[in-house]
Amino acid sequence: MAQDGNVKDVLTNPEDDIVCATGFPHARLSRERAREFSQRLGALLKEFATAAPDPDGQVYALSTAFFLAPPYLQSTNASVPVSSAQEEE
Repeated sequence: MAQDGNVKDVLTNPEDDIVCATGFPHARLSRERAREFSQRLGALLKEFATAAPDPDGQVYALSTAFFLAPPYLQSTNASVPVSSAQEEE
């Protein structure tokens, strides 16, 4: 890992074996299904935060966000792609 700890330096160092996963998906869910995902995320966060430390391991960070998308994505007009709906507003 880069000595100064800057994210930019870590991500641009080809010698490091980087474990990194990101995404920003959207899904149309019922309130109940959204609650299920929220509970599962909460359980995963708790598991991660309370994991037994590995004395030979490295420190990893986990960041999550689960929220109701903004109104422009709430359109029920399935024939209009999200990108087109955004451009019209």
